[in-house]
Amino acid sequence: MLQRFGVLIGSPRRYPDPVQHMPFHILDVVERRADAVPVLRKPGDAVVVSRGRDRLLVMRCPCSCGEDVIVNLDPDAGPAWVLYRRRRGASVFPSVWRDTGCGSHFIIWDDRILLFSGTVGRLDEDVDVDVDRRVLDAVDRFGRAIEFREIARMLDEVPWSVLASCRRLTSRRELTEIDDGHFAPPPKARPDR
Repeated sequence: MLQRFGVLIGSPRRYPDPVQHMPFHILDVVERRADAVPVLRKPGDAVVVSRGRDRLLVMRCPCSCGEDVIVNLDPDAGPAWVLYRRRRGASVFPSVWRDTGCGSHFIIWDDRILLFSGTVGRLDEDVDVDVDRRVLDAVDRFGRAIEFREIARMLDEVPWSVLASCRRLTSRRELTEIDDGHFAPPPKARPDR
């Protein structure tokens, strides 16, 4: 069973620390879940089950427990994750957190899996200057605090990339984090009187 919470928002100190990075590979697209399992060989391997639209992501658990993880991609079937296919690779949002078996918690971002521990760290290791520029433009146009997932929708961008960009821009004081995951232009300096 999977839980949909674990969307990694909040201050940088609340990020789990990636303890392991590994590749994520979508090996095939099939029509039936039963056809997906035989294709999976190693942790990080995945198959999309699609009948007219993406229904499931079936993957070998990245923790090496050997179990298969089923991620719902169909909002008509209950709480659903979103699979993004971009030139930088495939991403899944929000994070995946197993509440049975091994209890793994991980994100899939740009054809990589980041498997977490419970310690503290950051997700902003990849710098995409184009995303930073587009995020700044979007926040400036919006003119007030906006949540990173809304920015991602506006830009048709992967939420993980937008969140990492917002964190970078905040650390450079080009944005301000108003509340967990909500970002705004920094306050304007007042002239001295």
